[in-house]
Amino acid sequence: MRIALIGAQNTGKSTLVEKFLEKWPMYNRPLKTYRDIIKEKNLPLNKQGTKESQRAILDALCEELQQSAASDSKFTIFDRCPVDNIAYTLWHYAKDTPGFDKEFIVTSQSIASISLKMLDVIFLYSNKKRNSNCRKRRQRNRPNI
Repeated sequence: MRIALIGAQNTGKSTLVEKFLEKWPMYNRPLKTYRDIIKEKNLPLNKQGTKESQRAILDALCEELQQSAASDSKFTIFDRCPVDNIAYTLWHYAKDTPGFDKEFIVTSQSIASISLKMLDVIFLYSNKKRNSNCRKRRQRNRPNI
């Protein structure tokens, strides 16, 4: 079974994958991931992301899935998948970030949808405790108006 976790950044997806692998050692995770591409190419992320960085990350995520599907291993877990990339790409489109036009969105969605067929299940992971702490910090830092 090929499993992917999706969700907001810094919620503990990678930590959950590590704990999962301890409990179910027959599973593995990709040796080279999208994070390697981000480091190698020094790609901007999140709000600073660009059309080029989003495409490179999408390509890397799809490559992870393709390599897993082509391998002998039937048990792989991923801490991200193309759904995450599409969410960030749509955020940029909604914010009118240069380069994130309708054609780019449609192309990205098409690439992602083909790759998602290689997954058996996708779980949305939300660490409520961590998210709650983040909300409390944001509320404390808001100016009183």
